[in-house]
Amino acid sequence: MKIYNWIDAFLDTRMKRRRVLEIIGLLFLFWQNIWQSLLFIRLLKIYTYSDLFAFLPDMKGYSASIYIRWIYEIITSGGSDILVSLKNLFTMMSGLEIVCILCIFLILISSKNKEAFILFIKQISIFIWTIVLVLLGFKSTSLQSVILILRVLSTGGIVLEIVCIYSILSKLRLFLIDIIKETYVSNI
Repeated sequence: MKIYNWIDAFLDTRMKRRRVLEIIGLLFLFWQNIWQSLLFIRLLKIYTYSDLFAFLPDMKGYSASIYIRWIYEIITSGGSDILVSLKNLFTMMSGLEIVCILCIFLILISSKNKEAFILFIKQISIFIWTIVLVLLGFKSTSLQSVILILRVLSTGGIVLEIVCIYSILSKLRLFLIDIIKETYVSNI
């Protein structure tokens, strides 16, 4: 009961409750971007045919990211229908992931400045970058060109991930500062 009272006292204003939900959404995005970065770093280590096929069983290990699961679904379906793969992704998502995605949309809706929209554009750019290069990989005629596309994908992906992670961390810092200011200003 003491924990409930503490939470109730800490989240006593509408702004604090909204900020906590926004922080949950940003932490979820951070978690997703960390897994995507790890995948892109791992893809940089692929140089040969044997490296590529040694990596394929390891790809399931990156399934903590919704985005990686979706890309894996597209790859296993042969890139035939991206919308069907997206529908399959929604059936594979857990309830917690859906709640976190709703928190991300809350950030977009409730933000009064352009920072959240820019963060959303950065996230979408990673998706577009990857989808375009995966589809290019399907059209490749040689395995060497697939490996080259993977290297371009991973290099560009790492750069985009660094930008997104930096944006997420700076936004988290601002939200935490807002909560601390609101807490201490209301207690004085």
